[in-house]
Amino acid sequence: MKKHKRITSKKTIQEVRKPYCEICGQRTNIEPHHINTRGSGGGDIKENLIQLCTQCHINTHSGQYPTKDDCLNKVAEREGITYDEAYAINRIAMGYDVDISDNTYHLIMDRALIGRYKLDIDYNYVYIDFDDTITLRGKVNLNTIRFMYQCYNKGKKLILLTRHENDLEETLNHYAISKLLFYKIVHLNHLNESKSQYIHHLDSIFIDNAFREREEVRQVHHIPVFDVDQIEFLLDWRI
Repeated sequence: MKKHKRITSKKTIQEVRKPYCEICGQRTNIEPHHINTRGSGGGDIKENLIQLCTQCHINTHSGQYPTKDDCLNKVAEREGITYDEAYAINRIAMGYDVDISDNTYHLIMDRALIGRYKLDIDYNYVYIDFDDTITLRGKVNLNTIRFMYQCYNKGKKLILLTRHENDLEETLNHYAISKLLFYKIVHLNHLNESKSQYIHHLDSIFIDNAFREREEVRQVHHIPVFDVDQIEFLLDWRI
């Protein structure tokens, strides 16, 4: 069987060069990265090349963010194609047979302007309320859960701080929320207990739907506090 010849093109590498990291935006120490490595047959094609800063380059080779999928998603967005198309183009360039099956369903796409945020705060602990924060109107709050798993993936400690009236473990099970997500669970039993007395880390943030709770914590500990509708400020859209 004839060995597949890897596609090489110094011209293409130069064409996709950018003055910034396509993942984090840093403008120093930028270098090209092959999403599918040259050793595995990854070619010098636009769909396999992305500009990364040194730290992002190190991270992706060590299995951290940005992962291979993160890079391919970013390249697909840059080239105006889908992830699957970018994946297929790379596989074909590497000499693999690719079969694309048509789906029979109809798809309607709606493009809309959405906000993306980046906060300049550093924290390692997240104190978070339960009722009307993790849950909302009898359902799991998807933005909150996304943020919680983002914290889990980044090694930030989630501390549940709640006045929930019912059996908390039973309620967590009802919503299929694992206790293992939390570094610690504090269940306040008395209304006159203040949540601020259970906050012991200065490198932390506090999330609660109640203004009174947020204001007390802010005045006592001088840490960033967020209402439930501000959680989108904390979501890392690059992930």
